[in-house]
Amino acid sequence: MMRRALVPWLPLLVAATAGAQTAILRGRVVTLDGRPAPEARLGIVGHAAQLAIRAPSGEFEQALSGAPPQVSVTSLDDELAVLYPLDGLVPVPRDPAVLVTLVVGEPERESIGDLLAERLVALEATLAANGVRFDAASDSLSASLARVLGMLQLDEAELREAVVFQREQAATRPEILRTVDTYLRALADLRDGFRTFAPLARKERPALDALQRTMAAYDAAFTALHDNRHAYESQIRSYWPAPRADLLARSLADVYLEAVENIHRALVLPLNPRLVDLQRVHGADPPPRAAVESAVGEITAAADRIEVREAALLQRVGELREALARE
Repeated sequence: MMRRALVPWLPLLVAATAGAQTAILRGRVVTLDGRPAPEARLGIVGHAAQLAIRAPSGEFEQALSGAPPQVSVTSLDDELAVLYPLDGLVPVPRDPAVLVTLVVGEPERESIGDLLAERLVALEATLAANGVRFDAASDSLSASLARVLGMLQLDEAELREAVVFQREQAATRPEILRTVDTYLRALADLRDGFRTFAPLARKERPALDALQRTMAAYDAAFTALHDNRHAYESQIRSYWPAPRADLLARSLADVYLEAVENIHRALVLPLNPRLVDLQRVHGADPPPRAAVESAVGEITAAADRIEVREAALLQRVGELREALARE
């Protein structure tokens, strides 16, 4: 099965004391684009069964047995390979200031297969947009592509599966972001509605109607976000390989923590009794004036607290967006 893997690269700082019998290997595991990658599982043959990589920095420090001139670093994940140095042989410099860079990533064979799958998915989408049916997961391959598969010893069934995975990923990404972005817009409108309409709603019915419309739009956006959570998690687990799926699932969970727990349940839901007080102002049994003034105060104060939590939510959404866009 062709699967995508987290693609880290690793700058290593090796410190060896002159005349000493041991050396310390220090470094930081990062992705190919420079992000820390504490999820990467790496070992040093004969020295460390598995590096203890610290989260969230991706840094580690490993004592070596003796003072070897070089060590062999290997990946403990089948979906990850050491791409550089060649064969994973890392020189151990005597100068502790020297940085040794280790690049790991998806094995070349799987990487080539994914590139071919991506090309087929793009062809399928272009033909579909022009009214031509082509199913990249089942239709016949071109003769030239079949020859390429043979020369590279790539399995056609794996290529077909990679096509399905990439197709589903392409459909899932915008669906998740569309739902999240709709919630963000509705939340911003609700925050502004609390500030603008709540003070007026105690006297003007049109202001109350505007506030209720804003609340209804928020409720719809929140329901869509909340009710699709398990479906999105399932799609991520089904169509992204580990450890990429783990990273995406955590990013999605962070968004839900902010949106559901820290904003909706903590700040929005507790306002229901106060909002009911505002609605009763224009009914047959209005609440006491003091209760109405208190309701308006709580609602407008909640807008300020929502704005503070919004900043954290926007950061989490940005991290999710980056994780979904990462190849």
